[in-house]
Amino acid sequence: MKNKRLYHFLCLFFCISFLLVIYISTGTNSPPIPPKYVSVEKYVRNGLVQPKISSTGGHQEECIEMELKNTTPDTLFMLLEPGRVLVAEDTSYQNIFIVKSKKIELPPLATRKVSAYGFCCESHDMSPREGLKFKIGYMAPPDWQKLAMAIDKNNFPPSAVQSAVWVLSNGHPLSSVYDSDMASIYELRKVLADIKGEEVPWYSIIYKTDTARLFSNIPEKVTGDIDYYLRNNAIITINVRNKNGVVLSTPIRNRPANPGQYTYTLDLNVSGWKRGEYEVYIYSDLSTVHTKKVFKLP
Repeated sequence: MKNKRLYHFLCLFFCISFLLVIYISTGTNSPPIPPKYVSVEKYVRNGLVQPKISSTGGHQEECIEMELKNTTPDTLFMLLEPGRVLVAEDTSYQNIFIVKSKKIELPPLATRKVSAYGFCCESHDMSPREGLKFKIGYMAPPDWQKLAMAIDKNNFPPSAVQSAVWVLSNGHPLSSVYDSDMASIYELRKVLADIKGEEVPWYSIIYKTDTARLFSNIPEKVTGDIDYYLRNNAIITINVRNKNGVVLSTPIRNRPANPGQYTYTLDLNVSGWKRGEYEVYIYSDLSTVHTKKVFKLP
């Protein structure tokens, strides 16, 4: 009887030992658990991190410097989220909308300086001066966050990103989002169109440059592609009319064209034109309206 109990005990002992060896060997080979990054705002609100946030001068891209001091004996893993609005302490200057995420590892009791990538939220306020102080701010509304995440995942041209931010923050028209390479910003315009419940406009508005302010709000040029197809030989005329039917511009007059697919690139100077809707007509054989497109000067 004793031998039987001893036998069972030894079997149990060896089974447990075998399982323990397997556990230890597989555990040491398992990949390390990645750290969990927590919003920098949470650390700041709880007093675990002391921030000094300031402008490097300017209103877009790497325009913010953050000095972060860890007050704890632990390493902190922080996340600066796309979609955060940093608030200027002087309200006559613009807030900055963060559009690129940044992971920050802060050793115990250490201080680090990191840059932040963002764009101004107000086209009418002054551009932040160098050294202007900011608060950690808040997360913007969901639509803004959606735009910021799209920007975070792509490398859109900065000028187009700034215009896109103003579409949400200042109500600028979607047509104001422009780049010389329109294909490079198609996804940016599409995200905005989805947010606003609009179609992606066929045209873009280029505004007059004003050295005294960031955004002049004065349309200077309208540009965009118009596709059309001719089944037969035709005489093409293209003109632009106001809502009263008055012809304001005739960029093409009585041009012969063969059958085929065409793309006309509108490049129209609208300096001094009144705000409102305008119509672009493509006529074939001097009378038939072949194609009509509408654009709006806000």
